[in-house]
Amino acid sequence: MGSDGGVLKHRLRAGAGGQGALAHRRTATPSTSRAAPRTRIAVAALAAALTACTSSPPATQSHQPEPGGVALAAGTATPVQIGDGWQCPLGVGVMVAAGQRSYQPANFPGLERGAPVRPLACYQSAAAAQAAGYTLAPTPSGDLLVAGVYLVPTSPALRTQCAAAARQLHNPVPCPTVLPTAAVPAGCVDGCQSGSPPVFTLEFSSYLSPVASEDPHAYIIGTTDPGSYFTGTCAHDAPDPFTAARRAARGAELVLTCPKGSALNSGHVMVWLLRPPLAAAVSIHDATAEHRAIAQAIAGRLRWTAPSS
Repeated sequence: MGSDGGVLKHRLRAGAGGQGALAHRRTATPSTSRAAPRTRIAVAALAAALTACTSSPPATQSHQPEPGGVALAAGTATPVQIGDGWQCPLGVGVMVAAGQRSYQPANFPGLERGAPVRPLACYQSAAAAQAAGYTLAPTPSGDLLVAGVYLVPTSPALRTQCAAAARQLHNPVPCPTVLPTAAVPAGCVDGCQSGSPPVFTLEFSSYLSPVASEDPHAYIIGTTDPGSYFTGTCAHDAPDPFTAARRAARGAELVLTCPKGSALNSGHVMVWLLRPPLAAAVSIHDATAEHRAIAQAIAGRLRWTAPSS
């Protein structure tokens, strides 16, 4: 996990179970906890400046064979050094490290901080790298690759924030043990005891994802009244899907899709886990099969943090 500037943001927030009046919106407050996105913006700005000054795209590699004997495909770009790390230009983010027979996609864990050694080349796509003879690099130990998104272990700082929220709410809260690449924690804001019953909400956005159709954002939710939360933030006119049987089914998983609209979770896929009297959910914007799989992977690894932690 990096520690210097970026647009990725997390927010721990609690609110009323019926949050229908809360618009489905994004906040634009920049994070002060991540180097990766700002570094990528710097790379994009540098590429734009080069284009403006020279009226030509970033330099591309020719079909010259590398020392290993595999010819580089057309459409590669020259890596750019930013600070102590190397980055690929925006839009050509698939990286091949020098001396390696594998490629790393733009959201590969660790690349948000930049490669420590100058890469051999940057490709426009995984398909282009594969055509040049490279294979996907192994997923780092301890990380998960789900539907094209890397899930990496969360930091001790996030566990500390979850424990603080649990103490304020006087209830256990669902704390994620994995989140997408570049995820960082933030403080508990807006007073964790607001609402009746209070709702624990962790927001994360702008994480690195090749499967999101737009700027990705998601929530992790903990509540003692999932029915009110669902109807208030997902579908105001929908019947409460949490029947008495479902509420009593400890460990049951329920997948729900929210219609598009202006509510907090509009257009999201929600994966609920029931732990009576508590319920937890992972809610990801853009209800696709890929995001359902990602939400299920995160939900299956939630850890309940007690107020005494």
